[in-house]
Amino acid sequence: MSPHSASRCVAAVLHLACAVAWVPSNAPQVANPRLIRSRAATSMSYLESLAVRPPSAPTTAFGMKPDAPPSAPTTDAASDTAIELFVDKLYPEEGEGGYWERNSASRTDGYWEYIKRGEEPPQTLVYGEYPTDTFLEMIDRACGHAGIGPDRSNYHMADLGSGTGRLVLWCAINQRWKSCRGVEYLSSIHDVAADVLERARAAEATDCPGLIKADEVIFECDSWDTADLSNLDVVFVYSTGLAEMVRDESNVLVELTESLNMRLRKGSVVITTEYRLGEGFRLIESADGKNDFIGGVSTAHIHVKESPGDWE
Repeated sequence: MSPHSASRCVAAVLHLACAVAWVPSNAPQVANPRLIRSRAATSMSYLESLAVRPPSAPTTAFGMKPDAPPSAPTTDAASDTAIELFVDKLYPEEGEGGYWERNSASRTDGYWEYIKRGEEPPQTLVYGEYPTDTFLEMIDRACGHAGIGPDRSNYHMADLGSGTGRLVLWCAINQRWKSCRGVEYLSSIHDVAADVLERARAAEATDCPGLIKADEVIFECDSWDTADLSNLDVVFVYSTGLAEMVRDESNVLVELTESLNMRLRKGSVVITTEYRLGEGFRLIESADGKNDFIGGVSTAHIHVKESPGDWE
């Protein structure tokens, strides 16, 4: 894998530990992925690297927006049937197609070559899954800043480094977008995403009509250095494992900033995690969200692009 696979970029570790699902005692007994925390895969050294938060705008508590505009949450959330299909069939925690199979698929593109040489794989070669509930919260916050309401049918969103397509498809079954798009550099897990989308379409035609609310769901095997990103309005990058792109104490993702400066239009909104974008992007909010994959809390940074794209 390369640095372009940001959605699974969490710690480079050789030993993975499971985290139990967390469900509030008063929650309905439905397999709702908004209440499920992904399996933990972390190392103490990596957690220690996150102990010092990047200098940024004041961080707000998860679910609270004292200094932000209304976050415009969707009014067309997925049905219980759609949620159960997503959790039990499309992206199960265990069994066939479960987390460990998705993790294994991600390791067919170079990970084991480092192990054979007795070297620790780069952080960017380790699979991780960002929580679906935190993801939608941050998407809503970004839309609030961009003035995008609950009806997003004229807007385009993307996950850059989309892995197995989990966040893209979750967004597509919960919210009405013109398009929900995943850009993944590794063919192994891009293929998983394409297969899951095919199964989702089949379920929509039979057991779960109206499953996908977005007009279009697109998975492409490409890099954020080469893909056409010019029509995107809201972009998510799970950048927690991209420490290799940070050059100094500013905690700015240098290569990602350069690439997105060229390819995104002026006015687009970009969410990164733990690390920030630099020149050309204005940080408008930092917000904490629950993420057991990295030990409990992840900080999302929401930026607006103030520089024009290369074509503008």
